[in-house]
Amino acid sequence: QYDDNSMKYFPIHILSGRLPQNDKEIIVPQHIESNGGIKYNVGDKVKLEVGKRKLPDGKVLAQKNYYYDNTEEFFPENTIEYTVVGIMERPEFESRMAPGYTVVAYLDKNSLNQEDKVDIYMLSSKIDNNIQENFTKLAEVIGLDKSYVGFNTILLDCYGVMDNQQIRNTIFTFALVMVVIIMVASISLIYNAFAISVSERIKQLGMLASVGATKKQKSENVYFEGFIVGLIGIPLGIIAGLSGIGITIKAVSPIINDFIYVDHVKLKMIISPLAILLTALFAIITIFISVYIPARRASKIMPIDAIRQSKEVKMTSKKMRTSKFINKLFGFEGEIAMKNLKRSKKKYRATIISLTISIVLFLSVSTVVLFTNKSTDIRLDIENLNFDVYIGLPYSEESIRNNVYDKIIALDLVDDYALVREATCSTSISKENVPELINKMPLQEENGKYIYTAAITAIGDEAFEKYVSSIGGNIEDYNDVSNPKCIIVNRNVSYVESERKYVESEAVKIKEGDNISFKYYIATKGEKGTFEDFDFKIGDITKEMPIGTHTRGFGEFMIVTSDTIYDSIVKQENNTSLAIKTSNGEKLDVQIQKIFKDFGVNDSSMFNSSVDAKMQKRISIVMGVFIYGFITLISLICVANIFNTVSTNIELRRKEFAMLRSIGMTPGSFKKMMNFESIFYGIKALAYGLPISAAIGFFLYHTVGEAISFSFSLPWKDYGIAIILVFIIVSATMVYSAKKLRKQNIIDALKDESY
Repeated sequence: QYDDNSMKYFPIHILSGRLPQNDKEIIVPQHIESNGGIKYNVGDKVKLEVGKRKLPDGKVLAQKNYYYDNTEEFFPENTIEYTVVGIMERPEFESRMAPGYTVVAYLDKNSLNQEDKVDIYMLSSKIDNNIQENFTKLAEVIGLDKSYVGFNTILLDCYGVMDNQQIRNTIFTFALVMVVIIMVASISLIYNAFAISVSERIKQLGMLASVGATKKQKSENVYFEGFIVGLIGIPLGIIAGLSGIGITIKAVSPIINDFIYVDHVKLKMIISPLAILLTALFAIITIFISVYIPARRASKIMPIDAIRQSKEVKMTSKKMRTSKFINKLFGFEGEIAMKNLKRSKKKYRATIISLTISIVLFLSVSTVVLFTNKSTDIRLDIENLNFDVYIGLPYSEESIRNNVYDKIIALDLVDDYALVREATCSTSISKENVPELINKMPLQEENGKYIYTAAITAIGDEAFEKYVSSIGGNIEDYNDVSNPKCIIVNRNVSYVESERKYVESEAVKIKEGDNISFKYYIATKGEKGTFEDFDFKIGDITKEMPIGTHTRGFGEFMIVTSDTIYDSIVKQENNTSLAIKTSNGEKLDVQIQKIFKDFGVNDSSMFNSSVDAKMQKRISIVMGVFIYGFITLISLICVANIFNTVSTNIELRRKEFAMLRSIGMTPGSFKKMMNFESIFYGIKALAYGLPISAAIGFFLYHTVGEAISFSFSLPWKDYGIAIILVFIIVSATMVYSAKKLRKQNIIDALKDESY
């Protein structure tokens, strides 16, 4: 029953008819017909027994509690006749595991008695980190125990209001790293542009100084350039940013709506004036920092030094000396290339710094993406979803169950399936074979060993053969009953209460070929059960789970074997479940319901995870769009930075190159010299960039480790890409710039007065 406000704020979407206006009117969901096979029309009279579902221990069950077949009991309290006044869409707040169908009636607050209990939902006008504390205190003031107070944590998480401080700190640290990365990239690019601009205008600034320009006037000249850049660039940047995010949201919205099957929730862009103001302020600070050093340098330029350009290049025989090894390895061209770099260290250093920053930017963002995806995968893994539809039918006869399964498997929408049987056993693991997590999550100990629970799992011959092939195993290894072999799924995901975080770890320290002993309890009807010992040889070890299974916590692991070996060990009958993977869980659900109806079985033990799976896929896709969009943006900044620095430095050396050509350097030697310079630039930049990137990655790993734990690794593929791209970009830029220079007339270049 909902009052007027609830009808307004809860997601109730009427397809036909209207909302109820008194406590004798109801609206029913559309899927009561498509799913349950019962059709109601507007105006129908419906008599319903109203009461409570209870378990034998007296626990009252709600719509969120699944149906306890042969256990729960319904206790009717009265019978009410309702008039159906509307048909609504299936409510989003109804669980897919719900035992019945949600119908909504009207709540008249004036008809409530003192003994009646109601749930109150509130919207807060202010959302901050104190919201939970404030509403808990409010409950205490009105005499309500805090255990009755709940919060919409999914919504609050979006506002950054989180119970788990570690996860909050991780998110904000990642955000800070992203801001620093953007700022460093921006400062680097803008600084290089102004530094090169000052270098190009050294003689001009010196001439201004010679006719009386003060230090202040010279520095203001550079600051004014920065002002003009900001005046044009900031508005253009804001417009481009808003346009880009607007296009992205427009592209992402259909994807989100497609996955959540809701037309009433739209992703829309909201422009915050404060965000624009902060962006502009951020850009102004960035430009100021970028311009500050070149402006100071310009203010200190003395007329004589500038005209002679004695400050730009300082050479001594000692500084220009190169190793004999360079000459032997790279020849005359390599030695000239190295002398060129030594000759103008400022420009060489600026290029190396620019390249290093670009490498660090690209690899830092790649590391953030890797750790974010790993964290997301582990968090989603907690949901234990390795299938789309799971059907048990524990109370059906075996022949009927098999016929139902055969009919379902034959449906076109079934992409893959497994017939899952599972039996629980135990084993003892010695201390040296137990992961270090034992120090945080103790297990039962017996005779100096730890007791582990293991699940012997069979998934049907066809599915098992596919599974063995997918992990690179040999199916022939698992058919010998006299020498039973199994696959160990050696991966746990556990919640460590003391640290309030999820931890990924191996289940047990074991090697392929090892033997492991198990105890299996065999229950005999009418007699006392017995324990039977059996051994398994480890055939393959993997982290991949077969269809229809779920991730185990610490102290547990899964052993997967063939149906033949399973039947030789588990001699008592086990219920077979059907696990399915499908591309369209919604349509398959309707088809399965029809098969159930034809065979007279109920769907109480069927779980369709398609909605949850779609939600997870939606999260991954949206994250991918924004994260890889960010990587693309950073990559473009890096490429622009490298191209700008290298090409300008080459342009500034046109007089030098003209001199080399004038004394007889051939085009082939010139090309070799440029290639060697590219190699030197790339090697030096990588020597700095890779260790710095790895150090940042290690820092981020420890930051993530506060909230969720997994094994440390770096995005090695991206490291390889970065190494290759550095040489490609530098070489391509130098070749492009040198090609332009080769077209210039030698005499004109030598007469050029600019440096």
